[in-house]
Amino acid sequence: MGFFENLKKKRELANLERQVEQNPTAANLAVLAERYLQMSQPDKAFEIAQQGVKAFPNSEKILRTFRYIKKLQLQAKIRELNATISTNPNPVAYGQLAMIYKDLGETHKAVDVCTDLTKKFPLSENSFLIIGEIRYQRFHEDLLAKDGQTAIENLEKALELNSSNYKALLLSAEIYIEIGILDRATRNLQQILAFAPTDDRVARLLREAEELSAGLAAVEEDDKEWLFIQVENRRQFMNVINPPEFDRMIVPTAGPSVVQYVINAEVVKRQVNALSRMQGLLGALAMNRETGEIIAERIVLRISRESLEDLLKTTFRVAHNAALRMDVGSFSQGILGGDFGSLHLRLVEGIVLAVLVDPQTRAEMVESSLQEIVPGLANASTAVKKQ
Repeated sequence: MGFFENLKKKRELANLERQVEQNPTAANLAVLAERYLQMSQPDKAFEIAQQGVKAFPNSEKILRTFRYIKKLQLQAKIRELNATISTNPNPVAYGQLAMIYKDLGETHKAVDVCTDLTKKFPLSENSFLIIGEIRYQRFHEDLLAKDGQTAIENLEKALELNSSNYKALLLSAEIYIEIGILDRATRNLQQILAFAPTDDRVARLLREAEELSAGLAAVEEDDKEWLFIQVENRRQFMNVINPPEFDRMIVPTAGPSVVQYVINAEVVKRQVNALSRMQGLLGALAMNRETGEIIAERIVLRISRESLEDLLKTTFRVAHNAALRMDVGSFSQGILGGDFGSLHLRLVEGIVLAVLVDPQTRAEMVESSLQEIVPGLANASTAVKKQ
């Protein structure tokens, strides 16, 4: 039995490998990585997941798979660093642990570690730098003024403790360019070149910043708060910094580059229709997050499609904005309960799924049903960079 079971698994693995070779999507790569993990090949699983992240950096599915595998690999290191912090606390151990949590996407844990680090070692710049990096990333994802301001505040605190901190100088310079304070960005970049004169990336960024500032009136640093609010209100940067492989590092644009999803509507419809077997279902909708278009629906009882659509859009908008304002990151899933029953929301690769059930239906039953269709929804959506 064991022999034939292993043979079957090997054949399934070979089929997955062929699928990835013929059609290397984020979903296929994630499934292949998970299969390697199930077959006790964590190194190969990590290699595949890492390839997936590089090829599809905006795919939620492959990123979740990569972080999960990476966390498994780092468990021993996390335990070791926690033990060191308990018995012999030092800034290096704190910084390493916070960076691990940051890279795993567990930003709340990273911030907690940084807070403890600041209490015990107030002269260490690591905590301010890591929180600055976290806020820098969130500022670029959500364009919230609060994130940008907090990023700059922490990066500048890091520089007060170490004026030659390369990363703090570079990240703050990039933010200053993006909001239009070019003089300060130029000074920071010049400061880096004073101790790293061969840094081509910084030199190139400096040239672009100087070109942008030519002929323009200087913007005062006292205007930072207003400039951050303008970014949030307009939903765009003053200048957008592109990766080094572009001909220009900074490209004036109508807004930050974003991701759009190519969605296979037929696959989504099949997955939503599969929910009709769920006891207590009143209705289900799948919506394109970017456009607000309803892709699929399954209305069963006592509710109109229009009412459910209004409930979905209103609840998702309020929940997403509240999550950002409360500093808990972007909204991904949640449950709204009331006399009407409960509305379960799930964000899956650019698709917002809403499932409304009657008051008697237990939440765990709904979540079990959702788990069955989420992989199919993820496979139906492909992230691509919007042109």
